[in-house]
Amino acid sequence: MRVLIAPDSFGGILTAEAVATAASDGWRGARPEDTVRTLPLSDGGEGLLDVLTALEPDAPRTFIEVAGTDTRPRRVPVLWLDSHTAVLETARICGLPPVDVPRRPLEATSYGVGQALARAVEAGADHVIVGLGGTGVIDGGSGALNGLGMRLRRADGSGLRVGAADLAECTSVDDGWARWPDGVRLDVLADTAVPVSEAVARYGPQKGVPAERIGPLAAAVANWADVVSAAFPGPVGPDTPHTGAAGGLGLALAVALGGRLLSGSAWVAERADLDDAVAASDLVVTGEGRFDVTTTTGKVVDEVVRTARRHGRPVGIIAGAIDPAVAAGLGIEERLLATAPASGPGDGAVAAVRSAGHLLASRITSVHS
Repeated sequence: MRVLIAPDSFGGILTAEAVATAASDGWRGARPEDTVRTLPLSDGGEGLLDVLTALEPDAPRTFIEVAGTDTRPRRVPVLWLDSHTAVLETARICGLPPVDVPRRPLEATSYGVGQALARAVEAGADHVIVGLGGTGVIDGGSGALNGLGMRLRRADGSGLRVGAADLAECTSVDDGWARWPDGVRLDVLADTAVPVSEAVARYGPQKGVPAERIGPLAAAVANWADVVSAAFPGPVGPDTPHTGAAGGLGLALAVALGGRLLSGSAWVAERADLDDAVAASDLVVTGEGRFDVTTTTGKVVDEVVRTARRHGRPVGIIAGAIDPAVAAGLGIEERLLATAPASGPGDGAVAAVRSAGHLLASRITSVHS
């Protein structure tokens, strides 16, 4: 049997390549006669640069220093697909802090994303691709515009602090000294189709927003979305799909900079020739850290499942946690679900994925049973 293993990363625990390798090792241990191909994927969030590097091994990286999630300097890579096409990964710039570090979502900022965009253009990019996802910010992309040089003001003309805390008081935003060149194309790879109007309710808890602050923060982000949309009128607004990616960065980059909003999982899948890989397989295995209701908002697993369905291929799932109701809704059989619980990165996580791969393979007697 021909098996394709095409997972996303397990955020903060294992890269997509590590997941694919461990799952294939487990599968081969149970069914050594099968032909197993691995194809690590990304939806624009954590791991985008690693996945693209695997697809384009000769693509060089340069490094820049920008402000991180907590404003402290962070050294981050820029991947160059060619001499004028730069790729940035927001998870590297303003990602979630380690699990043992307190999360401060109201202070977390996307300021470094604006700095990185400016540096990429200064280095000669006329096409910038930004992968959105895996961030610890929920500032609506206000920090990124501030990092580019735009001015955000209160009614009295004073400036705002970076982060989401002052967004309810924002009344205006203007170009300041920022100038996004007309000749520079910006593609925004969103890891979710959720609009910014739903972003706080959907993703606030995982970024560390206390339950009692969800409502006020949602109202503050909605105010910011209205302000920036009015300042840069166009077809994109708070209810546009993908604008909620990376805590609302999708909105800011699309509205203020004219970025083209794209599904990150679909963009990577096309570049990786996922469709052909699925067509050449008898069974497909995919996975992610948590397989739940957010899976169906444009994540890698959702893209793989839909591609497999078009070709009539069965799908197996390996994930740290699995919501069986979501699996049932996607038509995935219970026997093709395997959990790989891991409390953190390391050998234990690799062993858990390897064991899950072995379990799935042991349940297969043929592609039909």
